[in-house]
Amino acid sequence: MDDDAKEIGAILGELGEKIQKFITGIMDILYSPEAGKKIGSAVGNFYKELKDAGLPEDEALKMTRDYLTAISNISQSMLNKEKIILSQNNG
Repeated sequence: MDDDAKEIGAILGELGEKIQKFITGIMDILYSPEAGKKIGSAVGNFYKELKDAGLPEDEALKMTRDYLTAISNISQSMLNKEKIILSQNNG
């Protein structure tokens, strides 16, 4: 029984390390200069598509702000999860 617990602990420790590396890799991608360019392009294209579809400027701007906020919230959520995982692995 004690060996099983050690084995499970080792597996969970290894899994935690892999998850940490995965999240760190994603965060590096999201916050790279290339990602900034892509996000800027995506937001600009989103706005342009709304305008091209005939939406009024104020509505297109509001929807574009909401779109950027959603992207930012997803990134922030991932960053918070990475911090939690790092603190659990270091604590």
